[in-house]
Amino acid sequence: MFVCDRELSIDARESLPAGSLSRGALKMNTTPKLCKSIEHLVDAWGPIDGRTRLLKLVYLADLEWAERHGHPYTEAKYYRWNHGPFSREMLKAVEWMDGIEIVESKKPWDRGETYCYRSGNQTRLEGVKLDPEFVALLDQVGERWRNRPLRELLDHVYGGERFRDKTFGQALL
Repeated sequence: MFVCDRELSIDARESLPAGSLSRGALKMNTTPKLCKSIEHLVDAWGPIDGRTRLLKLVYLADLEWAERHGHPYTEAKYYRWNHGPFSREMLKAVEWMDGIEIVESKKPWDRGETYCYRSGNQTRLEGVKLDPEFVALLDQVGERWRNRPLRELLDHVYGGERFRDKTFGQALL
């Protein structure tokens, strides 16, 4: 297990302007299941080292759900991209959640810097309930892949039939 370099000395959420939580809640309503899934992964299996890892964990849970139910569970749209499955919705969700539900910080890595995701101290997602079956998938993915080498996780994702059979820019799920 790793530790993020930057420990939280100040709770950023307490310094938010009055009413900012409710204003932000209106902007989130297009990806509530995705946001709640990220929150669950970070709370249950964090800290999570790397944006790539976080995205791939959610992708793997959505992939398993799609194989069982014919469609992804979250609102994320995944595309075959340069570095595997990519989702703009995921990046927007992490940005929206940063400093409240999750805290994104940077830490040194052998190739420069990487992101580290820790639990935040508040949530605007208390009304969002995930399907217990999807929570179990998130937990299976988190337990299996949270601390495995990133290369092993990427090999697993890139080796999947749904990924291999798509060309650059094609939707994966």
